[in-house]
Amino acid sequence: MMQNIKYIFGFIILLAIGYAALQWVRDYQYKHSAGYAASRYYDELQQRYQNDIYGGSTPEETLSLFTDALKKGDIDLASKYFEVKKQDEWLKKFNIAKTNGNLNLYMDEVQKATAGKAIAPDNYLYTVLNKDGVAKYIISLVKNTKTGKWKISEL
Repeated sequence: MMQNIKYIFGFIILLAIGYAALQWVRDYQYKHSAGYAASRYYDELQQRYQNDIYGGSTPEETLSLFTDALKKGDIDLASKYFEVKKQDEWLKKFNIAKTNGNLNLYMDEVQKATAGKAIAPDNYLYTVLNKDGVAKYIISLVKNTKTGKWKISEL
């Protein structure tokens, strides 16, 4: 009888170890899955949007702050006036432009923007015209709804 209890107890321990190993494998697989990585990226991005303090309370103020930062050569600050998910991309572009001595080109083009127009409550567009009065490109700003700050979306 005592030997049967030892076998049953051993079997229960073996089942517990097997269950724990199975849970560890599932957890490991999940943490290394594309779904988990996407979920973490989304959560981190949402956190960055919530903590984003850069930008103006109006589109005009954001463009003014942006050009002021470029005038000072502060490309770190200038890149923070873009949407959170685009800041790293623009910092790289500004680094290249600064190295090549072309940083002022961005500032000059933004200063040529005509009066903007709201196309939606949280979306604002400016047009930059060429010397013939034809649209050269558009500057798009969007409102960070978590902070109320206007951010450059496209330049």
